[in-house]
Amino acid sequence: MGKSDREMTVGISATACLLFAFSLLILPLKWIVAALFAAIIHEACHALAVFLCGGRIHGLKIGRNGAVMEAGAIPPGRQWICSLAGPLGSGFLVLLIPYLPRVAFCGGVHCLYNLLPLYPLDGGRVLLCLLDKLPSSKRDKVYKIIETVTLSALTVGAVYLCFWLELGWTPVFLAAVMWFRARRNSPCKEDRLGLQ
Repeated sequence: MGKSDREMTVGISATACLLFAFSLLILPLKWIVAALFAAIIHEACHALAVFLCGGRIHGLKIGRNGAVMEAGAIPPGRQWICSLAGPLGSGFLVLLIPYLPRVAFCGGVHCLYNLLPLYPLDGGRVLLCLLDKLPSSKRDKVYKIIETVTLSALTVGAVYLCFWLELGWTPVFLAAVMWFRARRNSPCKEDRLGLQ
C-alpha cells in the first residue's frame, strides 16, 4: 500500500470560505452552529455506511455545493445504502426537537433537501442506482421525467412562496439554482463515489 493509498485529502475552496463569511453576516451564530452540526452528522453517517459496506474514503471537499465525500468504488447494490445513510442521519436529528430545536430543524431541512430525486443529491443517486437495471435509453427517459416533474414542482412552490406568501424572491432564486445545478450522470458506473 503506497503513501497515496493511506492518505485522505481534505479541501476547502475559497468559494466555501466566502459563503461561510457571508452567512456569518446574515445569520445568527446559533443557527450557523446548528446547521454545521447537522451537516457533520450527515457526513458522518455517509462515512459510517461506506466503511460498513467495505469502502474507503479518499477525501472530503467543501465547496460551493457543500461537502462532497469521495469514496472508492462500491458495488451498485451498496451505493444506494451509502447515499441514503446521510439523509437518514439528518432525519433522526428531528428527534432532538425538545432538546435542540435548531439542530432538529436544520437536520429535517437537510434530510428533505438531500432526498430530492435530483443528481448529484443523495436522492438522485439512489434513484439512478434503482434505475440502473433498466436499459440505458429507458433509464434516461424515466430519470428525465422524474427530474422535470421535481424541478417543476419546486418552481411552482417557489412562485407560491414568493407571491402568495410574500416571502420575497429568495424561493424563486433557490428554484433557479436547482434547475441550474441538476445534471445527469450515472453514479453507479463511476470509479469513485462522491456523496453529498
